Amino acid sequence: MFYHGAMSTRIGNVALWVSDLDRSERFWTEGLGLDVQARIDTPDVREVLVGSPEGGSQVLLSKATMATEENRPRPDGIWKVFLDVDDVHAAFDRALAAGATPDHEPFVLELPTLTITLAFVRDPDGYLIEMGRRV
Repeated sequence: MFYHGAMSTRIGNVALWVSDLDRSERFWTEGLGLDVQARIDTPDVREVLVGSPEGGSQVLLSKATMATEENRPRPDGIWKVFLDVDDVHAAFDRALAAGATPDHEPFVLELPTLTITLAFVRDPDGYLIEMGRRV
């Protein structure tokens, strides 16, 4: 049963476990051009929320100090993170300079409903980052 009352629901962010929070913060800010929106620092977890000042979705980079190899979150369930960028080629080059691993160089994909330039990289923890811009 669906509730159609006054309640509003929206996705605020997606949290990614990262192995090195400082490295990941540099990658997502300097390499991908996002801004730090907030920081959380407790005895059990350190997190950095990154996003665009223009709004949109955000990514929460999480480093749980209590996590062990056996119980830490894994990237298995995440397929990719999509970033809408102004210049795919420049974003791809900037991500590589910040330590990304190239997955697919920029290319143009022509579909019946849209034409989009795309590129794919992997961040330092192996998450797939898709960068795109409608042509």
